[in-house]
Amino acid sequence: MSDKGKMYYQTLQIDVPIRAIGFNAFDLKVVRGPDKGASGAFRQRKVIVGTDPDCDLVLTDPTVSHRHFSISFDGNGLKIKDMGSRNGTIIGNLRVVEAYLTDNEVIVAGDSRLKLAFKKERVVIPVVDGARFGDMVGRSFRMREVFARLKRAAAGDATVLLTGESGTGKELAARALHDASDRRDKPFVVFDSAAVSRELMESELFGHVRGAFTGATTDRKGAVREAESGTLFLDEIGDLPLELQSTLLRLIERKEVKPVGSDRYIKVDARIVAATNRDLKAMVQQGLFREDLYFRLAVLQIEIPPLRERMEDLPLLADVLLKEIAQRYGTEPVSLTSEDLSLLATYSWPGNVRELKNHLEAVVVMGEKPLEADRNTSSGGDFFQSIVDLPYREAKKILLGTFDERYFSRLLEKFDGNITRTAQVAGVHRKTVEYILKKIRKTE
Repeated sequence: MSDKGKMYYQTLQIDVPIRAIGFNAFDLKVVRGPDKGASGAFRQRKVIVGTDPDCDLVLTDPTVSHRHFSISFDGNGLKIKDMGSRNGTIIGNLRVVEAYLTDNEVIVAGDSRLKLAFKKERVVIPVVDGARFGDMVGRSFRMREVFARLKRAAAGDATVLLTGESGTGKELAARALHDASDRRDKPFVVFDSAAVSRELMESELFGHVRGAFTGATTDRKGAVREAESGTLFLDEIGDLPLELQSTLLRLIERKEVKPVGSDRYIKVDARIVAATNRDLKAMVQQGLFREDLYFRLAVLQIEIPPLRERMEDLPLLADVLLKEIAQRYGTEPVSLTSEDLSLLATYSWPGNVRELKNHLEAVVVMGEKPLEADRNTSSGGDFFQSIVDLPYREAKKILLGTFDERYFSRLLEKFDGNITRTAQVAGVHRKTVEYILKKIRKTE
């Protein structure tokens, strides 16, 4: 790692075999109700039915909820899941929350009745054999599918867009992709768009020449050129200002960059891997993100699932994280009981694996019990009652803001205000901590 914390060198050969599993493509047809005759043929891994225009099968029946139920393949079979509908999802005489489907199943949603029929066509999904890819761990079908896609992406040089909520491990995915590629012995450079001020972003990313602006006493390469022959990981790409998006587009298309204050372009060979927890398609529609840049970034798009959608990985994750924490603090690993793991599985983990890691560190360092009373009131219970009536995006923003404040305030207190040590333990860049503290102080 360089003195500025941007360049990482690591040699790690990742060789995990890929095999394929699959399911039968299927038809869904409305056989009763206002939409009788409507149908769809599906071969994707997840299908959502409801009245929302974004659903895969859109119904007009007013007794059907916006997102009524989903049908998805989870590695074992096609599973139907009620999505919190008003009238429930009925199969036979039973109202189901989750259930595996068989051929010719009849599904009742509101006043509508739909029939599912399997087709002979098999949909094949590659997955890896194994529970690790780089520093990522998971035995669930979802994660083994992600590992397979990352491995396949590593074999080429196309731009990759990693999507998923905060804390799901997008940077770990980018590192694993780099380490599995032919560029593994070259730099892996992280540029966090959310951690750099708008005024410095162009210089930090594209570099500058001496005298380009006040204080520019020497030339600076910038993150792009530091990643020469390696991988440039653009974290939080949704925070990149519009005025810099055209420059990034030129970099991707022409493999060249012009430092601030320079009059010439410099050729660069760096693979671009970007990540975001934001809906870039929605940002494109709102005029906040360039459409042409979005399509160039999303040549290969890989979603990292939230922890709540792969809870079968929780015991393995907890074991690995507790061993890492013990090694960092020079203590014996803490072992969780089956009761502890069951309790952890009752929580939805809105902060995902990052929140789980932080919580387990508190268990080790502070001698706390998993999900003790104060956590249930600060992260759930009364706190959720206070935000449950807010719009989803607003509630999520408040929750994540509260998480950042509590986490970093506690960590800073633990290390007597040492920002560098706090950043090291949190596994983020020092500038990320400074940026979050600046946001916290603005709200005080």
